[in-house]
Amino acid sequence: MTNRSAIRIAATAVALACASTAGAQQADAKTLAKPAVNAVSCADIVWQKQMLARYPNIAAACQEVVVSKDTRFARFTGALVDVNRDGSVKIDFQDRDGHSLGTSTTLQPAPTQRVLIQGHRYRFSELMPGQQLNLYVPEASLAVATEPGVPPESMAKVVLDEPAAPAEVPHEGVRLAEATPQPAATQAARLPDTAGWSPLLALGGVVALGGGIALAVRRRLRRTEIA
Repeated sequence: MTNRSAIRIAATAVALACASTAGAQQADAKTLAKPAVNAVSCADIVWQKQMLARYPNIAAACQEVVVSKDTRFARFTGALVDVNRDGSVKIDFQDRDGHSLGTSTTLQPAPTQRVLIQGHRYRFSELMPGQQLNLYVPEASLAVATEPGVPPESMAKVVLDEPAAPAEVPHEGVRLAEATPQPAATQAARLPDTAGWSPLLALGGVVALGGGIALAVRRRLRRTEIA
């Protein structure tokens, strides 16, 4: 009886030990599943004023926020549309559902900037139209990086369209006509409107008088020759 009791006690102790170990593993798993820190939301990013004015829905296209070297980078996805002759590129940014935002963005890449794709680095000019890209915009900056944490000189500049100069608004009740300037030679050749036809009539009278005098002199010369 004593041996049987000892065996039962030992079996019970082993079972309790196993149960305690299993419970501890489950507790550790639950603890590890919880994030150590809360991820920064795209809504927390401070956008550069010109960038926000040009793209008011930029926050809707932000995929996530990556912190590198104490700088927050908003990650975007976009498709390469075209590479221009001057080296600038057009990117079609997409929202979180993969839909185009409808307005392509022109970037001027840095000379040393490369795109990292599957462990290889490429120039934008080496990519094909439609290539999907991960792009990173540093907080409160008007630049785009292809990798988070790179220095500013390795980022592409965002080319913003220059706003058209506002047209001059006339005063109320005043209508402005478009002036059509005439060449200087044409203006000089025109006679003053106040002169009318008087100078031409006077010139015609002088010519007629001179013709009459010349005819009379010619007749007198003929008579003298006959006589």
